[in-house]
Amino acid sequence: FAGKVALAHQLLLPASGWPLLRSEGGAVHVGGSSATLRLVNVSMAENGAAKGGAVAMSCEQGQLTINSSSFRSNKAISIGGAVAVTERKTASIDSTNFTDNELLLRGQERCLAAGGGFYCLMCDAVAIKASLFLRNKACFGGGAAVLQARASHTVGSIFTDNVAAPLDQQGRNMLQRSKQQLSSGRQSQEAFNILGALDSNTTADSGFYTGGGGLYLSLAGAANVSGSFFTSNKAYNGGGLLARTDNCARLGIGNDCGLVLHKTHISADNSATGGGG
Repeated sequence: FAGKVALAHQLLLPASGWPLLRSEGGAVHVGGSSATLRLVNVSMAENGAAKGGAVAMSCEQGQLTINSSSFRSNKAISIGGAVAVTERKTASIDSTNFTDNELLLRGQERCLAAGGGFYCLMCDAVAIKASLFLRNKACFGGGAAVLQARASHTVGSIFTDNVAAPLDQQGRNMLQRSKQQLSSGRQSQEAFNILGALDSNTTADSGFYTGGGGLYLSLAGAANVSGSFFTSNKAYNGGGLLARTDNCARLGIGNDCGLVLHKTHISADNSATGGGG
């Protein structure tokens, strides 16, 4: 897609507020193998899916490129409120805005939802440049979650007012209503399974260290964050940024596994109720 393309309301949400079960990519889903998806000057708003509220790439290998685009008010259940990319792909995001995207699986007891705006699991390389992540919500990586990427670069980007935390009271009320509505249908057991523990390994780590209000990194190689700003983000741990290195030893990665911060501003107005504001 290229040149002032707008995709909105591609998957209408039912009254419960939950997207259709097992759906991927509310506006665009790419499967198969060795696929390439290029989005330039594209706007996607108010779409919904179980994974990747607007875009999902689940193909084996491939490349995602997003330039000068916007993702607003998209919803997913478990991963990638706006964009979800999984396994053995490269992802490049440049001059793109992620605003008010949200993951709905943010229960109080087991908070598994990862990547409020953008989610990438086990990608070969991830590059985020000159992009804005504003008011997105998840449990891991309110703005974005980059998990076990062999290399990741975040350059000149802004993460502001994102939240990585369980649902507030309004969200808990919606969750309860959704469970009641879903329990009356023929797929009640499937619905409860998804609401309770969909994709329990969404973070590719222990999943017990909720946080990363702006950005959540689970490292499997070198990660660089430079010339970026983290302001007014909230999380249980790591209000602005959370980086985990536990996978480095498990995967047998040595000195090349780590985080480098360069000319990056993480302001005091980021907050974490658990630690590491």
